[in-house]
Amino acid sequence: MGRAVDKVGQRKMMMIVGLLLALTAFYNSFVSSILMISLGFFFLRYFGQGSMTLIPNSLVPQWFHKKRALAISLSGIGSLVAALIIPSFNLWLISQVGWQVTWRI
Repeated sequence: MGRAVDKVGQRKMMMIVGLLLALTAFYNSFVSSILMISLGFFFLRYFGQGSMTLIPNSLVPQWFHKKRALAISLSGIGSLVAALIIPSFNLWLISQVGWQVTWRI
């Protein structure tokens, strides 16, 4: 992924990876076997936790020169807040509409 970011650029790769992550989530709403689950979670880890953290973490130091430490700190705080809020929201959403619709949302 790092090479693709260097070749294509961060903005384009962020859009491509975001689209592929959305397609992966949509795919996961239709799983029916252990092989499909394994493939779905592989792509979730690759595009979500891998690529969607690599690209922004490489952009922050490039975009912010004078206040780099503040930008990295705010980015870390945003990640922490998201890690606290999103699982609770997902659990609530699953209880409201079911796991398949939650994947599609």
